[in-house]
Amino acid sequence: MKMRDKTDRMARKMAKQLRVRGEGLEEVAGRAGRLLPRRLRGHVDTLVEAAACEAHPKHRARIDARAVAKAERALNQFLDSQNPALARWHGFLDWLAAIAFVVVTVVIALFFYLLNKGYFD
Repeated sequence: MKMRDKTDRMARKMAKQLRVRGEGLEEVAGRAGRLLPRRLRGHVDTLVEAAACEAHPKHRARIDARAVAKAERALNQFLDSQNPALARWHGFLDWLAAIAFVVVTVVIALFFYLLNKGYFD
């Protein structure tokens, strides 16, 4: 299988699992930002560099097959452990908690305002 096909497949998997958009592995990894751990960014660079080297006949010999396999294995292992549905659920819960915080803050502020005006005397 060609490196370009591997990187495209990895980009599609990363886009699906991390819920980001982009064309190609480098762009998807860039948009993933903090969702992609720092230790894995080097693996992404390894795959992108190998795909670029494969396109040029003289640079094809520079590809380190072990490093590419290690990078692909590490990225697949990380992406398989991600759960997009659970991430959506956590996002919803964070949104709900933010709304609850605002409502509670407004109620407490209203209570102290009414207490200051003497409404409860």
